[in-house]
Amino acid sequence: MSLSVVENYILEVSGLKKHFPIYGGVLYRKIADVKALNSASFKLKKGETLGIVGESGCGKSTLAKTLMRLYEPDEGSIMFEGNDVLASKDKTLLYKNMQMIFQDPYSSLNPRMTVGEIISEPLVIHKVGTKTERRQRLEEILEHIGMRTGMLERYPHEFSGGQRQRIGVARALALNPRLIIADEPVSALDVSIQSQILNLLVDLQKTLGITYIFISHDLSVVEYISDTIAVMYLGYIVEKASREELFRNPLHPYTKSLFASIPVPDPRNRTRKVMLKGDVPSPINMPSGCPFHQRCPVATDDCKHAMPDLKNISGIGSEHLVACINVS
Repeated sequence: MSLSVVENYILEVSGLKKHFPIYGGVLYRKIADVKALNSASFKLKKGETLGIVGESGCGKSTLAKTLMRLYEPDEGSIMFEGNDVLASKDKTLLYKNMQMIFQDPYSSLNPRMTVGEIISEPLVIHKVGTKTERRQRLEEILEHIGMRTGMLERYPHEFSGGQRQRIGVARALALNPRLIIADEPVSALDVSIQSQILNLLVDLQKTLGITYIFISHDLSVVEYISDTIAVMYLGYIVEKASREELFRNPLHPYTKSLFASIPVPDPRNRTRKVMLKGDVPSPINMPSGCPFHQRCPVATDDCKHAMPDLKNISGIGSEHLVACINVS
């Protein structure tokens, strides 16, 4: 996989799908599928941050791990800088250019390895530099994340949650990747520590020109760090727009309900809640048509028959895409 640059997009994803089989019965055969990810498509420009939001279980983490080929997709394509990521069985160049920050800073670090070993492991695996050069690289990375070189010989249990997540960020930076996927990197941290990690990611983007995919269920966090935001529901991207446009004018009924759930601290500024009926459908037994129609306050009979395409809404802007037949 060569790394030729095509236009201004670093990542182009089309029709990405991932289902997990369920086995059972006396003969232990496949009896169903968990439809975790269904036809996700988007483009991401260099140096920008794409925020992905949605309820727990909507497929955000599955999307992240499928992009990293920790899960192999069932269908779809992933183009990184114009090159087909899925065309080669060799993942070496993929991992040199795309890295991931995991949600839990406690379980994502090997407790038997020192911080120096954890951060330098990608360099060792990919045979980058000599031992001296790797040490120099470690010192550069620690300077970026605001940690001292004396911490390299310590173990993960000797650090706080925020420090551990900084170590996770440092590991992702080791190979100097172009794209980092951050899967809810601050959800397990205190609010004050969250702001430190978010500011660190923003500073790294300005300094190193990194592109991010930032996954979270916290809308305020996504609003702070993202340039563009995609909203997911039951494995589908149902709306995608710039941060300013999406928060100013959410169009999909599900997006409106998400935004209406944000607490307003001023009692004089009360907003009308969009109450959703029913529960989230099971990804094992997906409803026909639009997956949101059973809970949607504006659903019609047409919504039961076909999943609407993610289409551009004329007059709004080229970046506002919505998958709803009742929005035009």
